Amino acid sequence: MHISRLVIKNFRCIRDLDISLSPTSVIIGENNAGKSAVLDAVKIALGRKWGRSGQTGFSEYDFPYQRDAGVPRPEILIKLWLAEAQPAEWPQPLIDELFSIVRTDPHTGLNSICMQVVCTFESVAKSVEPVWQFINDQDVPLAGAGA
Repeated sequence: MHISRLVIKNFRCIRDLDISLSPTSVIIGENNAGKSAVLDAVKIALGRKWGRSGQTGFSEYDFPYQRDAGVPRPEILIKLWLAEAQPAEWPQPLIDELFSIVRTDPHTGLNSICMQVVCTFESVAKSVEPVWQFINDQDVPLAGAGA
């Protein structure tokens, strides 16, 4: 399994990024171009912290700077597509359990799922409010006990 696609919006210096990744990908670029921001976004999304004294991995400094204090900061969106490296890599019971969010590529037969994190900033309390969800191909979150 590998991250096959990554979407990042409004995270640090990244306004809108949508890239496809191979099982082995390399991020290169000049200093201060956003390489670390891409890796930190993935790290925060995959390293979900469960409410440890309000620490979620996100901070107010992850949001784009707003010059006008009255304008709310845009929400952060991070989406990761996790895909099989080869057909039938995932066990059938797993696919059966996640049938409502598993996407199967009709050309390759590879399965994938999409996980997203949406994070908002509450300026009065200076708190961040992230929500982690698995979503289907219509961007509808997985619901029920399995969510």
